[in-house]
Amino acid sequence: MIFLYFILAVFATWRVVYMLQNDALPGNVLGKMRERLRILDHYDGDTIKPGSLRDLMSCFRCLSFWVALPFAI
Repeated sequence: MIFLYFILAVFATWRVVYMLQNDALPGNVLGKMRERLRILDHYDGDTIKPGSLRDLMSCFRCLSFWVALPFAI
């Protein structure tokens, strides 16, 4: 049974991270958030401060760690 919970948590984490990084949702809510943070699909030439929210949202691995933390607890 624990294995089933683990698999569900993995899929839930992946979906939430994918949604935060790629989907727009109705009303383009997440698209507007990414636009405000100036997160683009490619490097735009600006320097990014390490540890900034923009840096977190543009890195799939970093974002998946922070999204997975509540599922792990």
